[in-house]
Amino acid sequence: MLLYKGVIVFDQRSTRGVCSLEEAFNSCLRTLYYNNSCLKDPAKDFHSFLDSLEAKIVGVITQEFREHGAIKFNLVLEATYQKSSLDENNMEQVDFQNVAFKTPNYSVFNITDISNIVAHACKVMLRGEAKFEGNSSGWSLLIIDGLLIRISKHTPLRGSSYIKLPTKIALRKAVINPQNEDQQCFKWAMLAKHVQGGHPQRVNAQYWRLEDKYNFTGLSFPTTINQIDIFEKNNPGVSVNVYGVDDDNNIYPRRVVEHMKEDHTDLLLLCQILDKDKDATTPPPQQLPLPPHHHHTTTTTTAATTTTTTSRIPPPLPPPSRTPPMQDTTQQDNAQPSNAADEDDLNVNSHYCYIKNFEKLVRAQLTKHNGPAHFMKTLTKYARDIAEAIDRQAKAMNPLTSLQLAAFNAAQSCEACNKPFTGDKVRDHCHMTGMYRNALCMAAISCDQ
Repeated sequence: MLLYKGVIVFDQRSTRGVCSLEEAFNSCLRTLYYNNSCLKDPAKDFHSFLDSLEAKIVGVITQEFREHGAIKFNLVLEATYQKSSLDENNMEQVDFQNVAFKTPNYSVFNITDISNIVAHACKVMLRGEAKFEGNSSGWSLLIIDGLLIRISKHTPLRGSSYIKLPTKIALRKAVINPQNEDQQCFKWAMLAKHVQGGHPQRVNAQYWRLEDKYNFTGLSFPTTINQIDIFEKNNPGVSVNVYGVDDDNNIYPRRVVEHMKEDHTDLLLLCQILDKDKDATTPPPQQLPLPPHHHHTTTTTTAATTTTTTSRIPPPLPPPSRTPPMQDTTQQDNAQPSNAADEDDLNVNSHYCYIKNFEKLVRAQLTKHNGPAHFMKTLTKYARDIAEAIDRQAKAMNPLTSLQLAAFNAAQSCEACNKPFTGDKVRDHCHMTGMYRNALCMAAISCDQ
């Protein structure tokens, strides 16, 4: 069982099988969960489980669509697998693995499309499960934990009307901010690097004469980040990176290409909340910068994932003179939703600017932070927050199976510190699912708590 924030949970005691754990952003972002493992007679087959829920999923999505209009959602099917094997003493031991089968984000613009979209999403998860079964020798299904539905408003992040640069960013004199009066700020930001003469921020004839420099066919104005893929395809030899700026004027990547082309442009995307009513969302979480020399690998998980980690720390800022270390390994089916897609949900006004001197723009923050120390401090804080949230809703340990009991009795040393037991062997369990995990000593239990 994974821990989620901003959650609504399916429950057998509710009329629709739904009850609320938590909501985020004043209902602009919701997560729904159907807890199969808590039922008296839980489903044991993926096909029958999804078939029994498909109508409920359609009903929930339909209700959200009627309340909020256009929305986006994705599904996460969670299950626990087990595998038996013999140890060096010829004793049977059992390993457990939590697996999540995920769909891409689906956009809903018409209520009549919901049934077909949900049906397709279920097929995607079933294909992911079948692929996992085929590639995972020895693992067998123990229990279907449940199904997650993550829903958000569909308000694409777009570059639109003019936004003034933050004072500290403006003082670095590293950005040209076109003062457009239309919705075509992406076009003007791309052309800014080619403008000759004084006052390059003024959108006038010096910009208009350059409009044929690039092919903007197929783009809508204002332009979403995702549409930049179309722009690059229309203009071979051109690549575009997009960066954001947080409340502390730190620069962080929003879109980074794998290979920089001969005609490369770095853009800065400024954002501000459109309105202050109850539906207005907050800006993206603060991004913590890392020095460019600090190695960082970003991995996007595929359909079956055994570990889910959410971090607000972005990859290091890649200088324009070299290939960024960012890679996109997302597969078409069962892809884990990316952070960029989630940020598209923000109800914001946004504006593209041209970064004319990337090194100058980020120099201050690269010397301000100790990247590794900042990373460890933030990671520790997140771990403590998660541990406290788990403890608040801790579940008692489930009765041990005969295999689990045999494994516990046979354990000679702590599986956390590897020290031999001295009469202090205790049973450790998952506080979310109640499932037995392994045998630990008292010292390890104290550290775990």
